[in-house]
Amino acid sequence: MFREDRTVRQYQMLLVSKLNPYLDIENSAAVFSRLKQEVRELGQAGIFRVQDPLNVAPLNAIETEVADIFNTLCFLCSSLGIDFESAIKNRIIENIQKGRL
Repeated sequence: MFREDRTVRQYQMLLVSKLNPYLDIENSAAVFSRLKQEVRELGQAGIFRVQDPLNVAPLNAIETEVADIFNTLCFLCSSLGIDFESAIKNRIIENIQKGRL
């Protein structure tokens, strides 16, 4: 199911097709709420990491929350008809053109 050579687009399609029966991706408000929760959890893990940089538990929590945010963004983009991979690439190009990267 998961392979290292998959693209963001392939993961977006895979996640939505496998988990769609269990999640309501048509309810964008619910997905936005979930994203807000995941970002808050990432922020909390980041604060714990700054407070105790030698503790690996917060780093593991950050890794988990980043993955949760990725998954939630895949669902959000799908619910809105957005190609997540194209959005990422387009934004990187815009930032390069503006001299931000």
